[in-house]
Amino acid sequence: MEMNKKIVWHVDDAAIGFTEDKNEWTGTDLIFEIFPRAEKTEIKFTHRGLTPKLECFEACSAGWEFYITKSLKNFLLEGQGLDPGI
Repeated sequence: MEMNKKIVWHVDDAAIGFTEDKNEWTGTDLIFEIFPRAEKTEIKFTHRGLTPKLECFEACSAGWEFYITKSLKNFLLEGQGLDPGI
């Protein structure tokens, strides 16, 4: 059985265009944990530091929901991610 994988992307600098504090993501971590599950693969995503106190919390949470559960899934299964239509 393959070993589990963990990828952590630490945000050293950020420039979010739609928030008053453009640096809200600075110092946060984007974490991808990849686990084999029977004949499939499970991906767990966490944005450590993205908390309800941040202005972008709702929009960013919805964005991650789209990109991880829809666009990334489509990319892995069909070879192309989805356009968020923003």
